[in-house]
Amino acid sequence: MLHTIETKKYVFSGSSLGYLNGKVVFVPFSLPNEKIKIEIVDEKKNYINAKIIEILEPSPDRIFPHCKYFYHCGGCNMQMAKDEMQRYLRLSSVKDTFFKFNINFPIEMIFDKDWEYRARFQFHIHEKKLSLLGRKSSTSILIEDCPVACKDIRTWLKTSPIFDDVKEGTRLHVFACNGNVFSDINDANVSLNILNKHFTFSPGSFFQSNLGMLEKLIAVLGEYITEGDRLLDFYSGVGTFSLFFADKFSEVHLMEHNKGSLEMAKTNLELNGSSHVKRFFHAISAESWNRLEASKLVYDVAIVDPPRTGIDKRSMWWFCQKHVKKLFYVSCDPVTFSRDAFVLITQGGYKLEKYYLLDFYPQTHHIESLGIFSL
Repeated sequence: MLHTIETKKYVFSGSSLGYLNGKVVFVPFSLPNEKIKIEIVDEKKNYINAKIIEILEPSPDRIFPHCKYFYHCGGCNMQMAKDEMQRYLRLSSVKDTFFKFNINFPIEMIFDKDWEYRARFQFHIHEKKLSLLGRKSSTSILIEDCPVACKDIRTWLKTSPIFDDVKEGTRLHVFACNGNVFSDINDANVSLNILNKHFTFSPGSFFQSNLGMLEKLIAVLGEYITEGDRLLDFYSGVGTFSLFFADKFSEVHLMEHNKGSLEMAKTNLELNGSSHVKRFFHAISAESWNRLEASKLVYDVAIVDPPRTGIDKRSMWWFCQKHVKKLFYVSCDPVTFSRDAFVLITQGGYKLEKYYLLDFYPQTHHIESLGIFSL
């Protein structure tokens, strides 16, 4: 059975919502203020998931997607909107999230390229060729191009590489930089130069996929991070932030549960000098951090870059009790950021000094952000 609704607002998921028989209806690929014909996909007690059957009255900001795989691939979910409208919708979703957590604070948005920005991919080998997983499914979508991929990866994709000796379904991690394409099938490590710093890490390690925006993030941090005695790099990964800011401190502590990433962080700090800085590497989970002697030290600055789940409860308690003078919180989820910000402000006595929405992932609903907290 088909229904006609009018969408009211965008929500943080790549969907807009409307109402049907008193229930909220979430519709992927819809934009605010559209009249659409829908089919119910899944009905719950308090809401409905639906799909578009026909767009009766489109938004003036609706466009035809650039990518032929758009409605099938599980990557992008906002290509149906103009780039300017996408940024507005992402900004609106953060404001809505702040409102729910009673956070009233101005948001400054920083953005870069809308296309050809992504340097890191996880492909799957299907029928000896490269594929991406389908939307909310394990279906493999064979691809020959991707307009959000950086130029090096786009060129590589168009050569249609064949993987004769690779098992069906194998994950292939790919990273492109400085004119090279690295993969975990052919290369042990990526070699990357960014802002006069040299990094090495395995293709499967986490590293920001939008290098242009990473440079802008580093520039913003550089405006605020001044000299001090001790820096804490919490969830340090391969040492990205320590590499740029360790020189401003006498001592730097890196906490990371992934031992392979922490070993790469050691290598990266050694490659880039900073011999006058004392370095300490803690291969431990964030939840166990407060068991270490290092947790009893006083830190002038902490840079925190947690997974999508945000800062765990034990670490949040530690930050609230320890009172690090300056806390830089890099987040990939506005909901968990807002939750954690509320705790830091109400229980830790912190003030949210500045908030940046960092547009790392155009054509998607995903958001990176930076919150700067001080006591």
